[in-house]
Amino acid sequence: MRMPSVVRAQALALTLVAVGLVVLPIGPAYARDPKLKVVTTVAPHADLVREIAGDRVDLVQMIPDGTDSHTFEPRPSDATFLQAADLIILNGLHLETPTQRMADANKRPDTPYLVLGDNTISPPEYLYDYSFP
Repeated sequence: MRMPSVVRAQALALTLVAVGLVVLPIGPAYARDPKLKVVTTVAPHADLVREIAGDRVDLVQMIPDGTDSHTFEPRPSDATFLQAADLIILNGLHLETPTQRMADANKRPDTPYLVLGDNTISPPEYLYDYSFP
């Protein structure tokens, strides 16, 4: 029996976050601070990290609760969080383009992305709700 796509997506997202937190290189980052610095975009991703990693990470959620992540424009000061990040977690699926552009311009070269949506569904599975403002 095949799992519904939402359940598959949630299971994959949890697995990817867990794997990402376990396999990150911790050499130089650990020497300066024992906690990994994780930057997420939206509340659901921040909640996943809190549930999985607890107080073992310093977590920054860039997009405030209740803010439309599709139209969110990061503040210039957000670049500081991205420069310090050991892991950046995004939706992907072209949903947070301004935030990803800022991350591309400011993250360290060795800082990995965990792009949950792009790792969960393929472009033929995209379903857009064109009623969204």
